[in-house]
This record gives sequence, structure tokens and C-alpha cells, in this order.
Amino acid sequence: MWRVWSSLAWHDILTRYRRSTIGPFWLTLSVAIFVTALGGLYHTLFRMDVSEYMPFMTAGLVVWTLMSAFLLESCVIFVEGDPIIKQVRLPLTVFVFRMIMRNLIVFLHNLPILVVVFLVFQVDLTWKIVLAPIGLAFLCLNAIWAGLLIGVVSTRYRDVVQVMTSLLQVVFFVTPVFWSPTLLQGRPLIVEGNVLYHFLEVVRGPLLGQVPSTLTYGIVSGVTVVGWTAGLLMFQRFRNRIAYWL
Repeated sequence: MWRVWSSLAWHDILTRYRRSTIGPFWLTLSVAIFVTALGGLYHTLFRMDVSEYMPFMTAGLVVWTLMSAFLLESCVIFVEGDPIIKQVRLPLTVFVFRMIMRNLIVFLHNLPILVVVFLVFQVDLTWKIVLAPIGLAFLCLNAIWAGLLIGVVSTRYRDVVQVMTSLLQVVFFVTPVFWSPTLLQGRPLIVEGNVLYHFLEVVRGPLLGQVPSTLTYGIVSGVTVVGWTAGLLMFQRFRNRIAYWL
């Protein structure tokens, strides 16, 4: 039912930015301001060459924005679909794909920032960039099971969205989004033990001309398998109760 969830996702974008002059580009503008303001400061604090740091931070921030949106909006997938779920008989997975498509549209609005930064700082693109869509596919695959699992739990327990918001605020600073993993030499567990870092790296690495490590691909693949198993079991067990919890 791709026509249904893609239409719902597009309608969400139109509704969210109705009567706005530049629409979803407000998000693009906010990311651009963030990159400009912090990029000029943190490359000095971290003593990194600005031509290397700005593409690194911009790619990390754009990908992180997509990842965090997947996790946060997974908490309200079924809650925001309440009017439709109670009136129209649709597969509940439609609302998961609706969320993913909506955030992919926003992600496409943020890509021009990355293009501009790459052009300004003359980043050389190599064949390794073809691995970035593979990493993006991994993010979407995991967003599906996360939507099923977190969506069911947060429909039953509405405090989950507050917990997720607070948790992501902390994880943002301990994940190498705007600081380089090389700054923590001798403390590999802080980086390698962070699952979100590996999901970030399967997209950011190829964009910067780097091939993600075997460990990164292994962890991402393992989380995908375990996550899908848990997500399907949770959804199968409680799918019939979602309408009553709403």
C-alpha cells in the first residue's frame, strides 16, 4: 500500500508547514545555522583543520537528525494515527512507513547543506560514496522494527516519548557527531560500544571517502537481525490491543 503511506507522509509535510513561507526549509535553515555557528567554534577547540572538520560535522549532523527523528517519532506513530486507526481498517504498518517516508523527505531537504559544504571545502568524492545508500537502507530497515517495537510500547506507556527525548539529548553528546573518535584514543569502548555511532558511520563514512570497518557493518547487521526479531514478536503479540490503548 505504498500509495497510501506515501500520500499520508506528503500530507504530513504540507500540514506541518501550511501557511509557512519556506515550509520544511525552516529545518534546513536551522541545521545550516547550527553548522555555521558551531563549526567555527569547535574546529578551534578540537584543533582540527576547518576543511576537514566542517564536512565531518555537517555529514554527522545531517545523518544524526534523520536517526533521532526515526527514534523520536517512533514513539508517536500510532498515537498520531489515532483518528485514522479508529475509523479506517488499514494495516498498522502503514503508519510506520508513513513516518519513515516523512523523515526521508525532510532528510532530502537537508542534503543541499551537505552539498554546499562539500563544494566550499572541496571534498573529493570517491567511489566509496556508493556505500552511503547502503548505509541509508540499513537506517530505514532498522527504523521499521524500531517503529513497531517502540510504537507499541509507547502507545501503552505514554511516558516513553519523554524518556526517549531525554535519552537522545544525552546520547547526542557522547556520540561522535561533532567530535572525532580519534580524540578518545585509549578509550575505544566509549566509541565502539556506542551502537548509534556505527549506524552514523555507515552513512557518514562513505560520504567522507571512508569505508566503514568490518566491526561497524557487523554490529549494524547484528542489531538489524535482533531488532527485527524483537519488533515482529512484539507487534504480533500486541497489535490487536493498539486500538484499545488509543
